[in-house]
Amino acid sequence: MYKLFLCLRYLRRRYLALVAVVAVALCVMMVLIVVSIFDGFLSKVEYAARGLCGDIVVDASSISGIGLYDEFIVYLKDEAPEVKAATPVIYTYGLLRVGHQTNTVQICGIRLPERLAVTQFQRDMFVQDGWKNTSFDPPLERLISRTEKHMELIKSISLRESSKPDDKRDEHLLDKLYIADINVAGQREMLIQVSLRRRDIETIRREIVAEQAKPADRRDDDTIRKLTEQIEEVAKRLDRDFRPPEKRIILGLGLSGMSFRTPDGETVRRVTPGRRAVLTLLPLGRGLSITNTPSTATFTVIDDARTDLYIIDSNTVYVPFKTLQELTEMGPGYSADNPTQIATPARCSQIQIKVKAPYASDSELIKVRKKVNTAIKKFTEAHPSFAQSFSSFAEIIIPPDAQTWREKQAKYIGIIQKQRAVVTIMFGVISLVSVLMVFAIFHMIVTQKIRDIGVVRAVGGSAGGVMQIFLGFGAATALLGSAIGLTGGYFFVRNINEIEDWMSNWFGVRVYDREVYLFDKIPNTVEPMTMLWLAVGAIVAGLIGVLLPAIKAGRMQPVEALRYE
Repeated sequence: MYKLFLCLRYLRRRYLALVAVVAVALCVMMVLIVVSIFDGFLSKVEYAARGLCGDIVVDASSISGIGLYDEFIVYLKDEAPEVKAATPVIYTYGLLRVGHQTNTVQICGIRLPERLAVTQFQRDMFVQDGWKNTSFDPPLERLISRTEKHMELIKSISLRESSKPDDKRDEHLLDKLYIADINVAGQREMLIQVSLRRRDIETIRREIVAEQAKPADRRDDDTIRKLTEQIEEVAKRLDRDFRPPEKRIILGLGLSGMSFRTPDGETVRRVTPGRRAVLTLLPLGRGLSITNTPSTATFTVIDDARTDLYIIDSNTVYVPFKTLQELTEMGPGYSADNPTQIATPARCSQIQIKVKAPYASDSELIKVRKKVNTAIKKFTEAHPSFAQSFSSFAEIIIPPDAQTWREKQAKYIGIIQKQRAVVTIMFGVISLVSVLMVFAIFHMIVTQKIRDIGVVRAVGGSAGGVMQIFLGFGAATALLGSAIGLTGGYFFVRNINEIEDWMSNWFGVRVYDREVYLFDKIPNTVEPMTMLWLAVGAIVAGLIGVLLPAIKAGRMQPVEALRYE
């Protein structure tokens, strides 16, 4: 009992111990903030990477692609019951021109309903976010509604910026908002015209039906002919201004010139649904020959999507799978002798796979990936055209390769993991200051408490008991410091965006530039296990810091301690 009494008495009376408490608290708080923010970034990137390509990815072994993909997907579900869904994808590169803006882009051909079952593609779409029937043909009314809502956002940002004092107003931002408002208003007007033309077609069709329903002696065939020609004319104009579903495109939200972000994190689109876009690409051709004539197709922008991976969002566009298959000449190849007979199957670049929930952990995914690779080898043996690689010299059979999403995105995830490890080590080394400070402070306390140590030893206290007093004192100091540091760090991280906004408003300092960084807000999640390990580490560090002074105190002899008193 005397050990606990002296421990608490020293903690209350020795103000030097409070310095040690503050040092531990600051170090714990600092490390918690850094680790939590990096963990938040890492978890967001991992979530985005997994949502981008599904759980397992089967990549073609060559540019020739993968044949018989639909047949393989059916076979795979029988061979690996863990597979929930799968979809083929085509990747190629080309030029995208929207207005006067031209970008080099990665073109991704997708089957939208299937892709939604495999990935998180719908998560951050502009028009169809939360829409249950996501496709390349969303309702025109929804396009108009979302465009009008975006116009309201642009106007509200402009009003907010205009109301600022002259010295804080961003005139460049106001100019960009003005241009964006004009562009979006023009696209809204075009959508309204499309809606009116569709109504005109329906009206004319009703007139034709009414005329055809008349008795033969009263029916005017010339009127029916004129109305039919009128429908064809309106339909041609409609098709020119608003392409059919197979000629529609979804942009990655991040393409240069298509949108920008304000300092407060709002995304302002210059290009909204209805805008015309032109894609130009070189078809790969059959047998790996690149033709000299590029394929060019005109599309209508129908939506935009965000994956939260900048390297993807800044250079990717999405088009219907069949359309890209035709443009890249990866459709079925027909026999020269019999044009109705398929000589080589249609091909894709990649197969993306979603596994059932119980098999979604990293360890289980590796097991499923092995089963997928086994299924690939068996299917290739039975169907060589599945993995046939064309070249000018020979036709080679090289089976595709399956990887988990983490293996596929290891390059991007690994960079953040390394940065997190380096920064954590740096701040961990800096935190050694608290250990040295605890050592110095407790060495001073032991020096000042020589008389107390002598009295305790003189009345029967053991050397181990004296050591336990100071070890307990150090543990209590570290525990109190870690509790304060964890509490402060937790509330700082949870409110870090509000703190950053306050600094921006009062001091004009914005540490996290929302116009540049990947996410709209700084990640502010604190993991309980991180807090637990930091508390344990702080207590261990405190015990290490007080160990030598405690040993010194325990070895002190009563006579030596009291002879100076």
